[in-house]
Amino acid sequence: MKTERSVRASRGRARAGPWAGMLLMGFGAAAAAESPVNVQIRAAVEAALQAQWPDQTLEIDLIAPDARLNLSPCERPLAIEPLRPGPLRSAATLSVVCDAPESSWRVYVPARISAMGEVLVASRPLPAGTVLTAQDVTLARRRMTDLSYGYLKHAEAAVGSTLRRPVTEGAVILPSQLAQAVVVRRGQQVVIEAASGSIRVQGNGEALADGLAGRRLKVRNGASGRIVEGTVQADGRVRVDF
Repeated sequence: MKTERSVRASRGRARAGPWAGMLLMGFGAAAAAESPVNVQIRAAVEAALQAQWPDQTLEIDLIAPDARLNLSPCERPLAIEPLRPGPLRSAATLSVVCDAPESSWRVYVPARISAMGEVLVASRPLPAGTVLTAQDVTLARRRMTDLSYGYLKHAEAAVGSTLRRPVTEGAVILPSQLAQAVVVRRGQQVVIEAASGSIRVQGNGEALADGLAGRRLKVRNGASGRIVEGTVQADGRVRVDF
């Protein structure tokens, strides 16, 4: 009964709000650093973050909960909230929830996150007005949590776009730097290209909407009348995967 009352009282303090939770955890964190519940919290946070951003190498530094909260290890998997899709931030506060019958609690865990991953960069100096081709860009590893203005991860998202301003060699290509031009108009006759290995087939079709280079577009096959979807190329072709 004594342990149960202690957990209940601590739980009430932790739920007072995110700022209260942060203050409680920062105080006395070192003493609780190796406790079983902290090991459980760290493992759950790291697994949840890595599952949400599987293509990035993460380094996560957590501030442990205050030992005076007297938290018991959770008998159920911990829930990490909120984990919203989008660019990672270098600093975040995560809500960690235990919803077990005998011991339920919630704490707010401040985290410092460093994420490394491949993003699109300029492969050479590019002046303003350049219409990007696949040779103008390449993938390079960067610290993605430092890229607060966004980034691109696939060449298809940039090829065919026009640079609004110059970009130096090796600099990250930002979405805001690109002015995308419509290369296919609705109702326009286009070449549909399908390729698989050494087999390549071409046919004619009709674009069912305006299309930007690197974006998906539905077209009606001129021979069969079938509607297919492919990726618009910089030269106006629509490439369909078998």
